[in-house]
Amino acid sequence: MKRFLLILAAAAALVACGNAPKVSDPLQDALEAKIKALTSEDAKVTFFKFEKVDSTTFAQELAHRRGQFELRLSQNEKFYGEYKAKGMQNNMDKKAKAIANDKRVLEGFSTLEESLEGRMDDIAYYDFCFSGKAESKDGQTDFTDYYASITPEGEVLSVEPSTKGLHKSLGRVLPGYTELVKGSDGEE
Repeated sequence: MKRFLLILAAAAALVACGNAPKVSDPLQDALEAKIKALTSEDAKVTFFKFEKVDSTTFAQELAHRRGQFELRLSQNEKFYGEYKAKGMQNNMDKKAKAIANDKRVLEGFSTLEESLEGRMDDIAYYDFCFSGKAESKDGQTDFTDYYASITPEGEVLSVEPSTKGLHKSLGRVLPGYTELVKGSDGEE
């Protein structure tokens, strides 16, 4: 009799687990809201795949952005030298301005690093690969192997059909970064 009750209890537990409501993923919910904003607010969004493929810490993002500006500075200095050798004053002036701006931004990275003290190893954003569809009265939009970058707080930073361009403007996850690079001719 004990064995029968034990088997009956186990079967009841399995049935109850099968009927339990699906636990919502807040990051997937944020992506669903973003897709609705991009397609149609009344769309029914269905995901077939939602996989975390990478994560980036604040330290990694800061190092990446710093590297981008160091490369820009190097290129601008090279072009400045070439323009100087050719006597192209107008181009020299533009590059001198760009060099000064790149140096200003690079100096500002130490302030950004100080503001992130204690959070450098925290996750700045996750990258997801997803497939799904958004259906509305206007039709259906399919998403096959798209990519999204989403903060742990649920802010969708970018959605792209490939990894190319996915991280183009993600420096904004660094507090103060947007203000620091304001006036630069692009942040990449």
